[in-house]
Amino acid sequence: MAGSAVASKLKRPRSVTPSTLLGWLQLAGSAVFLSYHSVAAWLTVLCGRLCGKHPLSHPEWPLDLALISAGFRVCMEKGCMVDFRPLLSGLSLLQFYPGLRLQRVNAGGCKAYWMRLRAGREVQHAQVVLFYVHGGAFVGGDACMTAWTFQHWMQRLAGSGLHAAVLSVEYPLAPEHQFPAAVVDTAAAYAWLRQQLQQQGSSVCVIPVADSAGANILVAALTALRDISSGSSMEDEQACFYDEEWRAQHEPRFDYLPVSVVGGGMHHYVGSTVLLACGYVSPLHAASLAGLAGGPWLVLAGGAELMARDIDSFVERLRCSVGAAAVQHHVEPHLPHSWAILPTPSMWPRQEAVLQFITEQAAAHAKVL
Repeated sequence: MAGSAVASKLKRPRSVTPSTLLGWLQLAGSAVFLSYHSVAAWLTVLCGRLCGKHPLSHPEWPLDLALISAGFRVCMEKGCMVDFRPLLSGLSLLQFYPGLRLQRVNAGGCKAYWMRLRAGREVQHAQVVLFYVHGGAFVGGDACMTAWTFQHWMQRLAGSGLHAAVLSVEYPLAPEHQFPAAVVDTAAAYAWLRQQLQQQGSSVCVIPVADSAGANILVAALTALRDISSGSSMEDEQACFYDEEWRAQHEPRFDYLPVSVVGGGMHHYVGSTVLLACGYVSPLHAASLAGLAGGPWLVLAGGAELMARDIDSFVERLRCSVGAAAVQHHVEPHLPHSWAILPTPSMWPRQEAVLQFITEQAAAHAKVL
């Protein structure tokens, strides 16, 4: 289904965009705020390591993971949404990926970026396309904040003879653009990708990839596309009140996500607690999760996840919908939220499960052709 058709089926809420001057003033103030608290957190971690202690981190964490997690958590606890955005956007500015080529595109009305290796094949000749939706608590992040990680993935895959490209979506952020704006644009971008590949006669293997809030948006977008193709729409989903306590009482000590950030981001995203039990807001409440990805699932989690039990519940629901054999649940002990996508080189050796999954799906896709 074309992106324009998706947009016409789903309703976009009215958005309120702040002035450019105000945005720059907020960015400048947030930069000073984040610099102060981040440096303080990093010094605490470094001094603790020199003394044989592990403040603000798990004892088994490598230094780069401890530093980025400490900076995240301190800034999230002391700041607000205005400060959270430049914290994540700074990841894009601080990364260095000379081997990567970025190309901005209009994907069905949604801004997106093609990523590929400079020494690799053109996008139209790739064997695998990863359709990526970034995280950021619905209120922050951008399409390029994990580009360093994707560069590593594509280099590793190319080394084994598999040429990959990434289409990373930059969906509209809350609260200026509340639900279902991000879902609508992500669904339109995915439909656009499929349409482009079909028009080119390409038989490339497409694998949807997402982390954190992006995973929520991706599952909702795939659900919406499935439901639209069957003749229904997002408005057909019945919403009911959802208990706000969810699992906020469960907060592992070492995850960098405070409960306040997760809850606050969700409230900025939906605007009303009435929608929290809508299947397009929370996949746990979807009528069914069958027929979304068109293949097996790999669900990653960390042992120190704030939302570990919610992820377990999602995996159980997913297995009930598509079968236990079609769902791999990979948990890394002691690691925090979204560990597999963080731009930290120490995490790269632990990503073998991801690369193996991509390789297996590409091989299975090639056999079907």
